[in-house]
Amino acid sequence: MRRLDKLALHAQRSCVCPSDFLEKMSKKRTRLTGGVGYALFSSLPLQNTLRVPWVHRLLLVLAVSMVLVRTYTSVVSLSEGTLPAYKYYRFTSLEQRNGSAVPESPGIAMFGLIRKKGELEGSRVSNEGRRLPCVASDAANGTLAVDGASMTLSLAAKAETRYDMWFIRTLEERDTEGMDAVRFVLEGSDDEQVWTSVGSSTSVSYFNVVVFTYGAAEVPEGRGRRHVIDARMSTIHWLAGDVVTAIYYFTMVIVMSLAASGAYRRAMNGVIFNQGFQGVIRFVLSLAMLWQERQDESHHAYSMYQFGIGCLYVFNLSVYLFFQKFLELPLLVAFVVQPVLQVNVHREMLGTSSSLPPAAGNMPATFVLGFVGFALLAIRVKIMISAQRRIATAKVVYEGEWRQVCQEQESDVKRLGHTVERLQGRCRNIKALQLNPSRRSDLLDLSKRRGSLSASSSHGNPSAPQRTPSRSRMHGSPTHQGDGTTSPEAAMHIQRRMSWIRSTKRVAPAAQFQPPQPSNPMVGEFVELERIASGAAEARLPGVYFASGSLIAVSVLQSRKMAYTLMNSPSVRCSATELGPPVETLDQLHSQAFFVQDIFQTWVVDLARRNEGKFRLRKPEKDDDGAERMFEAWDGDEDNRVRYKLGGIKNAKSAMSKLDMAYDDNVSKLLDMCRETLYFESVAGIEACLKDLETDAMVDVVQVKNSMRAVGEGSRGGESGRLRAGMPFVKVNVRMAGSEQARGLYVDTHVCELLLVLTDIARLQTPQMYSAYKEWRVCSRALNAVSRLKDMIMLRSIKSSASSSSVEELARGQDQDAERSQQACDSVPVPSESKTVAVAPSPVASQLDGVTGEVQQWRRPGEKASLELKIGAQMEELLEGLARMSVLGISDFLDERRKSSASGGTKYGFETSSLSGLFYSSDPITAASTRWQFRIFTTALCLYVFLLGSLGLMHFVARTQDYAFGPYKHYRLETMLTRNGSVGRAVRGPGVSEFGLIGISGCSPYGSFNLEEHETPEPLPTFAGPLGSSFLVTYPPGGASMTGWYIRTLASGGSEAEDASYFNVWATNEDVDDVEDWSCALGRDDERWWVGGREAEWCGANWRRVGGTHWQWQASSFNTNEDRHMWWDFLPLEISLPVARDALETWQLIPDAILYHPWWILAWIAPVPLALIAVHSRHILLRPVSRFLPSPHVSITSAMVLSVCFGMVTPIYAGVIGANHIMYKNGLGVLAHIWLVIGITFSSSRQAFMVGLIGCGVMRIVSEALLSSWIFHSAWERPPVLGWVVLLLGIAVFVSRQRAVLFSKKLLAGDQVAYDALWQSLYESEDGKACVTHLEKVVRMIGLDANYHCQQQLRLRADKLAPAVRAKYLSQVSRRDLYPLFWDVGHWYIPGRPDPKSKVSSMNQLYAQSAIATLLLDERIQAWADRSSGMVRMRANGTVAGGQQEYARWSDVKNDPELVKRVKWPGMKRHTRALEKLFRSYENDPSLLLDISRNCLVFQNMSDLTNCLGLIITDDNVRVERLKNRMSPDFDTSETGGYRDVCINLKVVNKVAQSLGAELAICEVQLLLESFAHLKTAEGHQRYVHVRNSRAT
Repeated sequence: MRRLDKLALHAQRSCVCPSDFLEKMSKKRTRLTGGVGYALFSSLPLQNTLRVPWVHRLLLVLAVSMVLVRTYTSVVSLSEGTLPAYKYYRFTSLEQRNGSAVPESPGIAMFGLIRKKGELEGSRVSNEGRRLPCVASDAANGTLAVDGASMTLSLAAKAETRYDMWFIRTLEERDTEGMDAVRFVLEGSDDEQVWTSVGSSTSVSYFNVVVFTYGAAEVPEGRGRRHVIDARMSTIHWLAGDVVTAIYYFTMVIVMSLAASGAYRRAMNGVIFNQGFQGVIRFVLSLAMLWQERQDESHHAYSMYQFGIGCLYVFNLSVYLFFQKFLELPLLVAFVVQPVLQVNVHREMLGTSSSLPPAAGNMPATFVLGFVGFALLAIRVKIMISAQRRIATAKVVYEGEWRQVCQEQESDVKRLGHTVERLQGRCRNIKALQLNPSRRSDLLDLSKRRGSLSASSSHGNPSAPQRTPSRSRMHGSPTHQGDGTTSPEAAMHIQRRMSWIRSTKRVAPAAQFQPPQPSNPMVGEFVELERIASGAAEARLPGVYFASGSLIAVSVLQSRKMAYTLMNSPSVRCSATELGPPVETLDQLHSQAFFVQDIFQTWVVDLARRNEGKFRLRKPEKDDDGAERMFEAWDGDEDNRVRYKLGGIKNAKSAMSKLDMAYDDNVSKLLDMCRETLYFESVAGIEACLKDLETDAMVDVVQVKNSMRAVGEGSRGGESGRLRAGMPFVKVNVRMAGSEQARGLYVDTHVCELLLVLTDIARLQTPQMYSAYKEWRVCSRALNAVSRLKDMIMLRSIKSSASSSSVEELARGQDQDAERSQQACDSVPVPSESKTVAVAPSPVASQLDGVTGEVQQWRRPGEKASLELKIGAQMEELLEGLARMSVLGISDFLDERRKSSASGGTKYGFETSSLSGLFYSSDPITAASTRWQFRIFTTALCLYVFLLGSLGLMHFVARTQDYAFGPYKHYRLETMLTRNGSVGRAVRGPGVSEFGLIGISGCSPYGSFNLEEHETPEPLPTFAGPLGSSFLVTYPPGGASMTGWYIRTLASGGSEAEDASYFNVWATNEDVDDVEDWSCALGRDDERWWVGGREAEWCGANWRRVGGTHWQWQASSFNTNEDRHMWWDFLPLEISLPVARDALETWQLIPDAILYHPWWILAWIAPVPLALIAVHSRHILLRPVSRFLPSPHVSITSAMVLSVCFGMVTPIYAGVIGANHIMYKNGLGVLAHIWLVIGITFSSSRQAFMVGLIGCGVMRIVSEALLSSWIFHSAWERPPVLGWVVLLLGIAVFVSRQRAVLFSKKLLAGDQVAYDALWQSLYESEDGKACVTHLEKVVRMIGLDANYHCQQQLRLRADKLAPAVRAKYLSQVSRRDLYPLFWDVGHWYIPGRPDPKSKVSSMNQLYAQSAIATLLLDERIQAWADRSSGMVRMRANGTVAGGQQEYARWSDVKNDPELVKRVKWPGMKRHTRALEKLFRSYENDPSLLLDISRNCLVFQNMSDLTNCLGLIITDDNVRVERLKNRMSPDFDTSETGGYRDVCINLKVVNKVAQSLGAELAICEVQLLLESFAHLKTAEGHQRYVHVRNSRAT
């Protein structure tokens, strides 16, 4: 194929699809043709197994089912060990302390039931105050009757809920310790006939059930002491048994959902993470259980069980990370280990080895895992046995033929072996990998920083290098010195270029790269290079081919250094030690193979011609004597090419499968991407070919493998070779290191594969044998592993003197033989007709189609090889530059820079914007994080929040572990509002019948047990009674402390209206005046019952408020006051007491951690690390570390989401327990935060972040005002400080932004006045107005909408169309017109047809399209200018008086070479400006960049402008997409500062554009009047740049 055609086809690769096209395709493969059988033998069996649809669907169903089951059992387990509600309970003594097994008495004084729920809830925040007593039922609530060794408790009525615990009280008589019951049982009944065991002296938790073991309890020996029997499952046991397992299956649901959505790699990583997470959790639980078991002095069965399960998960993690090929091993190990662990738990706890009753535990899941493991193992073994059997028949055929060859050519076979060993010795130290050229590292370093061109090639900079019409001639080229002579570096560069030029003139077959034709304009430059290289250095060279001023440098790379490094190919041969790192992407490898293919094939043809090698015919032919001929020599003649079945580029899907099956996705190991096969009639021919190859300077031998060994030598023919595919061959991997053409395109480092095969051997292969090989290839690695293991075992048992080295050598030889057979058969085509060997077909082989080494045959027989394109030297240079970028793997440098900018790694696109403008960009958080002001503000805010939360946590821990208030001598409950609405003096009494304190126990006297010996009794009041509207309680000197209080409602009937609806609790240590009528105790005159303070005076004493109907803990502040009153906020909210008379109500001032920590601690502290990482990771950490971290936008969003998630716990929980004031307060705060999260999340839409920020502040202010109105009856009683801060911050940014906009308008005011005055003078004249009117008519006649939404789109794919339309397209298109890879992967792109549902997402793709379109557009610009008197901008001496730019008619310039050199063509948009527009205005969407390629024509009058517009519209070479007529009187010039032109967005759609893949690239052409153009000065442009930076547009 012609060199130019190669470059043109590859240009489609750069323009039509992203540079990482194959990588994305490999990761997004959704179909797995081989099923589970394929997955088990692949490099990533876990990921590929999840690819199988029925597998992940079945696992998803099972995981969902297990989540539901485990959730149900976890809820049920909470009631395990509790006592069901019965009317009668019977206690029976089974054994006494003295050993008597037949007790005559119960051995207890009494027993009772405990409902722990009341006590538990009593220790929570009782904001509503309605809580049950600590003990719900006691012996006092029923009657006790003794009958022998039994005692029966008869309750008045059956309870509605279960009891949590029960207790016994020992005998109170002295010397009765021996009669105490130590083994006993508790039974329940509703009719005293049928009794059910509900408790025993001892019990154990066995998985999710509680088992009564009736062991000896540790009953206290003290007389009248209480012993509580709590059989409930411990929290740790409950977590380990059900919750953690439920989390495991819930995670599996998420993982399988990812697999069902096509995210297979994420699903695999999710499975691995789940194993590690479960392992860590199990270890933590085992330690917690061990600590609990030591505290209880019990056995360590469960802790050891959890430790064993944790070890299993860690083992699974290790296998999935490092030995994933053994996918079923974790399942089989779990099948063996888990029953052992469970049997040990059963024996330790219950005394027997059975592991099913009373609970199955994990045994069912273990059996399922074992079944799956054995099923996978069975599938693996079946495929291996089937493959071995099917390949055995083919192997017999190969072995028989090879034995005959060895007998006939024994000496040649031995010489061949010596030659191969010699070659292997030469390349022993060479890495057999696909390696990059060493200069790729330099290019990567340069691509990460801004090049010299990209920093200075602005339109407004007159000194910036600009393109000349030749695109390759730039003044100031590095090849010249100041005196006009050629520098030594330039001379060396020229000499290198001449070496390349001379190499292209060598005679080669038609398939080889062809040099430029004599008609090419480059020939003159070549002559100039020849002249300078021969010594004529005195002639000044205006520019050198591939110099840094070329289009690839100015437009695509925008860096002189990158262009110079890229485009100056090495002139010397690189040794193997000078190569760079391995190739990392399949895209780069495929590009290398595409360009090296013809060079390699030409060399193979020459090698075959010198050594009588042959090629396989596409179809067997017959000689004149009727003999069938399958192989024939070929001299490289293109006309005869179609007769041969040649090698080529490996099929992309086959390469992906091979990477998956054999190479663990390591692209550098794929050495047969470009391959060819030569066939020889004798072994001597192969030996001669190897000797010739050994001395060939064109190639470097990288690796040689030989399976053509003599019978009995090595593994050939012996028993140890039984697992080989059987085909003898020699494989040679080479690099085209000596080819100047390969070095010119940097493909001299690409490793190609050459197979040397005997024709007698190749004739034996049949389709059936090839099908058997495909199945064998899938499991070849496993077969050889089994073979090595078996041989090692056998050899060790034969002789004790057998050395380990012989075993290793034999095993290594088998492994190498298998790999050689595997790679050889990949490249040997299957003959269409040959001897048939009966091999039974296998269904597995049909499933595994596509994993073989299919060769890419992209051109139909008989088609022309040339695209017949006529392009100039500039285009050829550009295409070669794009090719080199792909070959070196840097064709994605812009996308990488864009990703780095989007993640905050660099400042591209952000550094020139105003700080306020950044918050209106597409990614405000990431943009703002590049500024030190935002980082300092965020750091200070994070430190403030962290300190606030930390102090709150410290205060909570320090001030909530003891009494809430006290000690005080007097406590008083003052009623301010009653149920009937009485306030002030109308309140006649306290509205309660009793008021008292709750001590440290947290229980009222009505719900407490009798005090134990070690407990300190609470002081008893000396006075308690109502006084006016208050209820006063007085304690002895020293006072009393409290954690809460209790009340009883009025006892008399009909007193409901007098119940208290709002009250305060006061305390004092001062003496109260003794007033006879207690007039001071009457209600206050103020009817505003909600008005109060922390202190008040009552009856001669100063009182401090210590309680109220509602309260909240407020420790999140910097207040370090030790006064406890500062931490309690009592709220004036009404309550509704029970209408039942003499009902007990309790209030406890014990803050609940669930209410406090999620909102005030976790919601504030947890997001701080993420926020700090967001703003500092890219500036403190090294870039190799920071690139693995999420972008600031993602980090801040995650921090806010985390804060919201924690914050939602508090209002939800508050709503559950009835704390409505906390629910409303925190719930509205969470809603404000959610609004801010939405603003941050959707901040890619301009102004969304500011709407979220200001909206959050407004919502906080409004919500706080509403809450304050509800609670304090005043909207501003509690000012919303946080809301005002957020709102003022948003307003400050908004005002700053508006100031920038106003400033920009003022800055452009002078320019706008000048433009408007010019427009008025034009429009006020009759001729000017007529021309403007005519232009409007023309624009309306064209009918293009100026507001049409244009975007850069991709080609339409025919493979996505309906079958009929697809077939019609395929019948019309020629494969030679499209890049071969597109046909290879089934992406049939239709030239000229955009896909409206797709858009360009790659910056490199966009710039490649635009660079080609720029060259094509320039041709059209020159044609339009020539026919419409258009003018172009001149440079160098092109300024006139007044600093205005000079313009000249193109018709006057084109024929004058000196004037042509002075033309200043507009360059492509700079990378930095493109990134600015992406992040400022286009929501990081490259498809909206329509002016990457742009040009401009200037006209003296409107008539010429209108004429040019008509030429553009009627030109068949372009297609106009959008037309903006800014010359219309109706156009608003406020946004453009008065500037006017006619802006056209168009595509170049001619044949060349379609052949190069750039026909969909939208370009921008501006048509403007000369008078307007003269107003566009450098100073004006600088003002415009300042304005857009201020506005961040």
